[in-house]
Amino acid sequence: MPVDPGAGRVDWDRTIRNNLKHYQEALGTLVPERWYGYRKGLRFPEVCIVVDKSESMVESALYAVVIGSVLASLRSLRTHLIFFDTEIVDVGQDQEDPVEVLFNIPFGGGTDIASALAYLREQLHDPSGSLVFLISDLYEGGDEGRMLDLVRELRARGVRMFCLLSLHDSGKPDYHPGMAGALEAEGVPCFPCSPDQFANLLTAELARR
Repeated sequence: MPVDPGAGRVDWDRTIRNNLKHYQEALGTLVPERWYGYRKGLRFPEVCIVVDKSESMVESALYAVVIGSVLASLRSLRTHLIFFDTEIVDVGQDQEDPVEVLFNIPFGGGTDIASALAYLREQLHDPSGSLVFLISDLYEGGDEGRMLDLVRELRARGVRMFCLLSLHDSGKPDYHPGMAGALEAEGVPCFPCSPDQFANLLTAELARR
């Protein structure tokens, strides 16, 4: 059913699927023609996209900018878009303008996933049920043990976490199989993902109750 988007009852699965074609590039926002809703009282999770911007992940990072911008345009959803190499860039409200993001974030450099997850931990308003998408090939240049400890902590606090080994359609990704296996053992699915597959995954997870 159509609902007032400010009412906090948005059915994200139907709303995103039925309105993606209405993304207005000139405005940098999604303009839904119709909203779909649930019963009163539903609370939607934070969505956190944590993006490895090292040289090997540039193509995936560019797709993440666009996806993060679309999500940021949906005001009923709290979205974080965080880029990292050996430093962290929290895009914040700037993520609504993908062009501005692209021009202001230097790509390339090393990889410190542990520090990115430690930063994310401090940004979550309500970890329980939050969605975290780590986009990385998992070639960790930082502390691998600390990284896995942080994953365990986030999972213990109720975070639903996925690792996207790539976010593009360009062939088979190169990634660290040992680290992917370690994350899988901690309950974090790891897999390459196209932008279309990511949209399907996101809407399915937002629809979970």
